[in-house]
Amino acid sequence: MGQTLTIVQCQKMLFDIGIKIGVSPKLISTRLLSNEDKQDMLSGLLPVDCLVIGVRTWLAAGMPDYANGKFDPYKAFDDKPMSRYRGMGKR
Repeated sequence: MGQTLTIVQCQKMLFDIGIKIGVSPKLISTRLLSNEDKQDMLSGLLPVDCLVIGVRTWLAAGMPDYANGKFDPYKAFDDKPMSRYRGMGKR
């Protein structure tokens, strides 16, 4: 069993893993990790090596929203803000 971590330490861990693997730490936090997983991180029960393997596996599966019980792959939003208004007012 590891040592208890602070929220800032957990955020840094996710940031470091995200940078290393090439995925947004926010997506890891919101789509992969459940509240229980986050609590295990804080309690020191989730080793970094296991988390890295989990993130790589999740990434290979298409980054589904496991945290909310959904299994469809992640789809980035194609629609940029205000894109539907482009060209309006031009003659």
